[in-house]
Amino acid sequence: KAAARWLRARGLPVFCTPRDAKALSQKGIKTTAIRRDLGEPQPFFNGRIRTTPCVHGRGIIGSLMEHGVGYFIELPGEPSLFLTGDTVLTAELRHFVEAQRPDLIVASAGGARFDVGGKIIMDDQDMVSLARLTSGAVVANHIGAISHCPVSREDVTQTAARAGLADRISAPADGEELEFS
Repeated sequence: KAAARWLRARGLPVFCTPRDAKALSQKGIKTTAIRRDLGEPQPFFNGRIRTTPCVHGRGIIGSLMEHGVGYFIELPGEPSLFLTGDTVLTAELRHFVEAQRPDLIVASAGGARFDVGGKIIMDDQDMVSLARLTSGAVVANHIGAISHCPVSREDVTQTAARAGLADRISAPADGEELEFS
């Protein structure tokens, strides 16, 4: 509710899928729907954006979850950015990262799971796998956000260090600002 109030007060548009646009519009939030022409770039400010499918869990748990898309954003003079959203690391996601080679990936890394079934988002090991697919930086988010995320910032930091990727994988503290060039 606080986020919706914040967006409405500022009149900021939310770029999202058509399905999400409908739900957000009903809450009085200004939206711009990004078509789900998966992989096809679409205009985005003075650059472009494209989507790729994401899988929010597999098996029985996955069948109960809403699956979304990841957003790959390219703007002139800026590092390319891939926002994975809530997803597990799939072969399709791996292929997308290898093909697009984003400069920066922001990925949900809390390893969230329920009492039954497997992960519904990536974990610290997946952050290492992502970093190995591209030469860019990987920022782990959605850590400690809810009780079913067992992976901590320390887990991500230590796993990255053991993999020799501490300079490319970060797990920022709440409110911490990172700058990339």
